[in-house]
Amino acid sequence: MSGSQREIYEASSDFIRANEANFSILDSTSIKQAQEILADPLCHKNNKIQELKTLIDALRQELEDKLNKAKDKLSLELAEMKAKLENLDEFAAYIKNNEAEFARIFTDFSSELRPQKLYAVLNDKFRSFQDKQYKALLLKISESAKPLSSAGASSNLAVATEAGTELSTKLVSLKELKLDFNKPLLSTEGDIENYCKASKEAMLKEIKQGNKIQL
Repeated sequence: MSGSQREIYEASSDFIRANEANFSILDSTSIKQAQEILADPLCHKNNKIQELKTLIDALRQELEDKLNKAKDKLSLELAEMKAKLENLDEFAAYIKNNEAEFARIFTDFSSELRPQKLYAVLNDKFRSFQDKQYKALLLKISESAKPLSSAGASSNLAVATEAGTELSTKLVSLKELKLDFNKPLLSTEGDIENYCKASKEAMLKEIKQGNKIQL
């Protein structure tokens, strides 16, 4: 095998090897067919290389489309998260001294997402941003209306968000609430009422302890 056939074979082999982590979102039949051709010692005959190229081109386009769709979806969620922060009552006090840093946090993360070529990495990075940087930023904003010491006033937002600096208020997500409710499903009006009651009691318990509930 030589010339253009070898180039197609090597490029196809590289694509399959580099995208094993993306197989779960791609057409399994096309992947299997491509792998069979690559494993065939006589693949240079009977137009198999051209068939391989067609399969890989289709898989490459499918991957690009699905990654772009996933990135667009995450970008929309990121914009919604940003808007929710801007709707907080404390945001006006916070943004006075942190406008550039606030914009940078979201711009930098958005730029970090775009080059990603592995579907699982996209989702992992987004969850990590939600659990760490976003949560720290939410806590920072919610605390911004409180009087700060001179040391606190000089602290940098980037340090707080990236290091996950703990402030006096604790954020508790809804999924972390411990409810006094013993059913895995809601199937009746009574179930809904009891679940709402248990949820309210759990949230009030956190609020009374000085914490805040993250939606």
